Amino acid sequence: MRLVTIEEYKEITPIIKGKMVELAQHEKKNLFVTQVAINNCYVRYLSPDLQLYQIFSNGFIQVIENDYIKALMENPECFGTGNAKDIIHALFLQAQKCYWVWDEERYSEYLSTEIFCLLLCKKNGLLVDDILRIDLFRHIKESPKRPKCYDFVGGIFHALHHFSIGEQCASIFPNQKIQLYDVEQLIWPIAKAFYEGIWRKGKYPNTYETETIYLDKNMTLEIFKEDERNVSFVNSIIPKPNKNKKL
Repeated sequence: MRLVTIEEYKEITPIIKGKMVELAQHEKKNLFVTQVAINNCYVRYLSPDLQLYQIFSNGFIQVIENDYIKALMENPECFGTGNAKDIIHALFLQAQKCYWVWDEERYSEYLSTEIFCLLLCKKNGLLVDDILRIDLFRHIKESPKRPKCYDFVGGIFHALHHFSIGEQCASIFPNQKIQLYDVEQLIWPIAKAFYEGIWRKGKYPNTYETETIYLDKNMTLEIFKEDERNVSFVNSIIPKPNKNKKL
């Protein structure tokens, strides 16, 4: 993975800005991000003919590569509890060390609305008109099954329900056996499934599922798509047994 060139940056930023403005207007947002710094934009190849751009909002790398890992190490008691608010609290403690001055509620809002990664792909030299937005989470809601507990809805934090990092469960559910070395690692199978997999209709309106093989598992990506704008959102990525694995 490398930083984009100036020429690549000039090519992708008008597309990103246009999509984000359309989306913000649709969601009736008064405050939104439309452009990111060139040093937050990276490129790598999914395959010889597919060039993937990863565009990070300010703070995304800090949260997933630094704060999240430190929270796992320093406050493991906040993970595997069945409550998303415990994980928010563990991350909030890390943010305070970096001089976060607002309260925990504002921090949760910041994580869900201002921290994200955008994926954009170029196939055979032409940009594909489909952008995937990977939020940390879209929002949290009270669990219908666990009284006084909350679930992550959408995004990479919801996907982490199914994984561990090292020996530590990576999200709200304990005893997850599929290990990652960090959070950013999930972007690769998400991108592979989204841009190379075969889409099928999901369980709910405007949702789709697609798959890829990763970590010797069949990874099912669940997305929500704004069809009129060609912007999609990650709901989750779920590892399942690889049916094609030779015994």
